[in-house]
Amino acid sequence: MAFLPHAVLLAELLLPVTFHAPHGPRASGASLDEPLSRSVDGRIKDATIGTIDQLLRFALQATARDLHFGLAHATSLRFGIAEREANCIEYAHLFVALFNRAAAKKHIAARAWVVRSEARVLGQKVPASGLGDHDWAIVVPTDPKEPCRFVDPTFYDFGLAWDIASSVSGSVQTP
Repeated sequence: MAFLPHAVLLAELLLPVTFHAPHGPRASGASLDEPLSRSVDGRIKDATIGTIDQLLRFALQATARDLHFGLAHATSLRFGIAEREANCIEYAHLFVALFNRAAAKKHIAARAWVVRSEARVLGQKVPASGLGDHDWAIVVPTDPKEPCRFVDPTFYDFGLAWDIASSVSGSVQTP
């Protein structure tokens, strides 16, 4: 049965996945240790980030660099300098923390939030424990004329489309 979560995840990645309300946006609870904080700050300083989309790419790449997908661990929102295994919860929280940290340092007028939604594959809720929900992120620009971005850093790390806007059903109200 240890194979089941990986099989369900594979199905989620290969089959149409939709994310349904209620969507639960919240601030990231990620905690970066001092070596990772210094490393991230150095990467932010050296990066060319002048737009929301450049910042989004930076945060996606940094998250994928620091994590690899897996389900054989206890979920933790504490992140260190060593690359480690992570699930969608951890990917979303680290992405949001990195995005918001870089936005503040580069003076980009946007904020990201972690979102938890009900995940459905082919319209059906996934029956396996822990796989019926999925965490992703919403990037909200300060300028109301700019569109929000619906971002899945876990999908990005798999080489899939990170823009999940067409897969989100229902409105997302940010705090």
